[in-house]
Amino acid sequence: MRESGERTLLVEAQHERLLLGGGPHPLARDAAQLRMLLLDPLGEPEAPRIDHLLGLHRGERDAQHTLGKAALLLARLDRLDLGLEQLLGVLVPRPRLVGLPFGEHRSARRGAGTDIVGARPYLPGDPVATIDWRASARLSAARDDDEFVVRAYQADEAPRVVVVCDRRPAMGIYAAPFPWLRKPAVLYAATQLIVSSAVAARGDVGSLDHAGGGPEGDAYWLPPGGRGDRWLIEQRQAPETAFDAPEDSVERALAYLGRMRSALPAGSFLFILSDFLAPPPVAAWLDAGAHRWDVVPVVIQDPVWEQSFPDVGSVVVPVADPSGGRPRLVRLSAREARARRGANEARLARLLDEFASLGFDPLVVGSEHPGQIDAAFLDWADLRRTARWQR
Repeated sequence: MRESGERTLLVEAQHERLLLGGGPHPLARDAAQLRMLLLDPLGEPEAPRIDHLLGLHRGERDAQHTLGKAALLLARLDRLDLGLEQLLGVLVPRPRLVGLPFGEHRSARRGAGTDIVGARPYLPGDPVATIDWRASARLSAARDDDEFVVRAYQADEAPRVVVVCDRRPAMGIYAAPFPWLRKPAVLYAATQLIVSSAVAARGDVGSLDHAGGGPEGDAYWLPPGGRGDRWLIEQRQAPETAFDAPEDSVERALAYLGRMRSALPAGSFLFILSDFLAPPPVAAWLDAGAHRWDVVPVVIQDPVWEQSFPDVGSVVVPVADPSGGRPRLVRLSAREARARRGANEARLARLLDEFASLGFDPLVVGSEHPGQIDAAFLDWADLRRTARWQR
């Protein structure tokens, strides 16, 4: 039965890879090879063991749930330029988490974990392994009686993560063969990275967008908690999905999530992927901050045309409406091009200043190359980790 269950999990992991455009894992063609891959180094003598990186105990290594979780993680790894240790370091929370138990992050609560935060008297039912024998001996000697002290730990909890994808028509540009930023590719690669990082941290991940919602702009909501929905998130945010959401889709998304507070406790990650050329009002951001979510705006803007503006003075440039308007020829003078460049740069600076004033830590992505997207997220995580130490 165990071998049959392992083989079923392997087939499911390989099936997910094929659905998302990946091939079968070259090192795991059957359950026996998958078991060896989980319990042995990852191909290199100096590589860390995957069970250690996932924080698994020795007794759990043969469990089918653990095997399926690790198989799912391995199935996603070679679609990214990151390794396991880097994936585990992407999600750096600003406040203490209040999320799911048994994760990779320190919690605001006390419970099962690894970080000692204090001590308290022994109570019936406390595990013997938590007794601090030296402190108990000192207290017993001072009181001339048998006294026991147990260590109190910070609970290890997993994050809840929601990816809000802005699928306005302006986020659907540019298509090949234009040499400028392809926002659909960035949206998809960033979603892959966030989902894989949540899987590595043993957290739940969901997504929200308003594509295909019709005139009413109905939301497409995949709540966190459905273990089988992770591949649906990446499939939904693929470039093939329509970019026809209303212009105020980010504002609608924030309002929608405000009604889903039971699915998003305080400290949940809220990654908002947009160019923010049509940003929501400050009141919408304040409402999101009031829920104590960890809001992370991911600004996706073309470095040539949106973050700045090229020197196209006296050059005829074709311009079209992203929603399907006919191209028109526009000729700008050198002065107008400089004014546009200054306006675009000031707009980006103003946007980032607004996020900083709200207490958010934004990151700017200006490349569709997966390696550079990964680097942007890792740099953001390093800055946030450094800021936590400074506080």
